[in-house]
Amino acid sequence: MWIYSERSNISVNKIKTMKQILKIGVTAGALLPLLVFAQAGIAPVEPLAGNVNIQNIINAVSNWALGLLIALATLFVIYAAYLYLSSSGNEDDIGKAKNTLIYAVVAIVVGLLAKAVAYIVTQLIK
Repeated sequence: MWIYSERSNISVNKIKTMKQILKIGVTAGALLPLLVFAQAGIAPVEPLAGNVNIQNIINAVSNWALGLLIALATLFVIYAAYLYLSSSGNEDDIGKAKNTLIYAVVAIVVGLLAKAVAYIVTQLIK
């Protein structure tokens, strides 16, 4: 049961805005895969085509792992931003958002260090 007041009116407006954002997000999520079909005529690339040796394998695995870590870290940065914005000044929620952001940055650093170690190993093998 809603009693009309400024507070309930704000809540109704927030709910309407959230529903509109959700509709836009679902529509964009449904239409984005169609953009993939715009790249017709490009042949798929085999990651280890040609000569297969340990250097190519290490390079391919490190590239894959770095891409995965960067993608996950980006999602966690967005999640941390959401936590921070929805904290409403609550110190515990702000601390949780800061910790999530720190962990995301650490993940990016670990990914870059893994790529650097893979590069050093391939240079030592040569």
